Formats: sequence, C-alpha cells, structure tokens
Amino acid sequence: MNSRRLILKLGALGLGVVSACSFTVPSEDEVFGGSKGGADSSAAGKSTTNTAGSGGSGASSNTEAGAGGAVSPGGSNSSMAGTAGTPGIAGAGGEGGMDSGGAGGEPPVKPKGELINPSFEDGLVGWTVDPATPAVFAQWGGKDAANVRAVDGNWVLSTWDMSNAYTARIYQVIEGLEDGTYKLTAQVSNKAGLKRGELYAKNCGGTDPAPATLPGAITFFEVSLTDIEVVGGKCEIGLDIDASAADWVNADLFTFTKVPP
Repeated sequence: MNSRRLILKLGALGLGVVSACSFTVPSEDEVFGGSKGGADSSAAGKSTTNTAGSGGSGASSNTEAGAGGAVSPGGSNSSMAGTAGTPGIAGAGGEGGMDSGGAGGEPPVKPKGELINPSFEDGLVGWTVDPATPAVFAQWGGKDAANVRAVDGNWVLSTWDMSNAYTARIYQVIEGLEDGTYKLTAQVSNKAGLKRGELYAKNCGGTDPAPATLPGAITFFEVSLTDIEVVGGKCEIGLDIDASAADWVNADLFTFTKVPP
C-alpha cells in the first residue's frame, strides 16, 4: 500500500517537472526578426552582357542576391558578387561587371566629306593627337563650367600643362571631298605668347594656304582659312601648337565648307 502511494506521488511529481520545462519551437520569422534575411554570403549577381549600373536589392530568401544591372551600352561582361547578407536584411545585388568593358557599340562611321565631332561633344573621337600627350584633352564647358564656356554644346578642346612645355598637332583627315575651294573656321581662345599656335590645312592636293596664327584672345574668337584648294578628295585640317609650361589653348566648333564657285 505504501509502495503504491510512493509510485503515484513520483508520477505526479514527474508530470509537474515536464509541465514546468515545456517549450514552443520558434518560427523562422521569430528567429530572423520577422523576415528571412540574406545568407552570410549572398549569391553572385547574375552574369550579364554589356551591362552597367547597379543591380536590384537581394530577394528575401536566405541564399539569393539581386541580379546584375540592366542591359545598357558600355558596361561589362560579368557581374560582381552581391554583398554579404545579415539576418533580417536581404543581400544587395552585384553591380555591373568589373572584369572588362562592354563593346559600347560600333565605332562611328566616318562621314564622307565631313568633319567628325567638330565640337568635341564626344571627347577626342575622330581627332588625332601627335605626339600623344596628356596636355591635350576635352574639357567641360557647360553653363556651370568654372574655366571655359563652350561655343557649341558642352565640351571644348583644351591644351595645358602646368609644369612642362609641350607640342601637339590636333588634326583629322577629311575624305570623300568634292574637288573645289573650301573655307576652314574654328572658335579659339589662347594665352598670348605661344611659341607656335596655328590653324592649318595641308595635303589637300593643291597649294597649301599659309596657316592662320591664333589670336591670343581670352574669349573665343573665330579664326579662319580661305582659298583652300582641294584636289583628289581629301584634306588634313587642325591645330599646330608649341607651348611653354602653363600656356593654354581652347578650341570649339570647327567647320570645313565648300565655297560656291
């Protein structure tokens, strides 16, 4: 009788212990702060072709990250890996790839009988700089520009080197011209006292005109060459500069037009 009572008391005590230690398994939402965050290292952004721009934010699952940027000209052939996620925060998507630049489209078709990029809105595209030098560059000349205001568009050709003397011929060869007489103009401003600063036309098939000396004007001034005789369909036009350190030249809006007979 006493043994049975002892067993019953122990059984009741055991139930009490179980009841006191009972627990509920938490949900994923409770563990991850109400949403599933990115994993410790997000998946790489999806590989893309010719992409640029940043990818979207990562999905809310544990292992995914955002895709690479949307397709656009320029860009790259592969995406960068997304950043590591943390519980409750999705991993960020990878940016447009960094390994190599995209094709960015075909080179511009050279128009026959016309100047390419005469106002330098596409940098130095179409122009040759000889010898190659960092002293020759395209400079911002928009309405908020601090140094120079463009005559046409938002960019100008500039030459300048604070510490070193430099020489440069900035030119292009126009092809597909009709034979005849032409006029060359350019808007130019430059520091006075250049060793040489000239607008020229040569190798045009006829007699080359004498170059026009740059004006030494602080503001843009139109420099022109007339009576350029073209025979054989092509002509080289450009600027020829020999400058001391800190000498500068700005140029914009070149034109090359046939003069009516």
